[in-house]
Amino acid sequence: MTRVNAEPPTTEPDGYADDFVEEPEPQYEPSVTDEAVPARAPRATSPGVAAMASEWVMPPLALLLRTKEQKQDRTAIALAGDELVEALAAHGVETTLIGYTVGPTVTRFELELG
Repeated sequence: MTRVNAEPPTTEPDGYADDFVEEPEPQYEPSVTDEAVPARAPRATSPGVAAMASEWVMPPLALLLRTKEQKQDRTAIALAGDELVEALAAHGVETTLIGYTVGPTVTRFELELG
């Protein structure tokens, strides 16, 4: 079947052509000048290299001190590992808990399939 008097397709629906007005991109100017931002001193690569003077203040080294040692309840960790093995078994995945690593936030359980 052949179309007669077919018009080329338009990109906008009829009646909406006047609603689409292209506006120029706004030109933004930086709100902070380069002089207002202090330059960061380069890091020293070796003990003999001096850093340049700057307005930045280094934090105290006391922030890097280790916290006191925390005791872990090994029984509770082993029970959590057993719960993980049981949860996987409920979904048809047979595993054996072979170890775990306790970190400051996350405990990683090592499981063996089968």
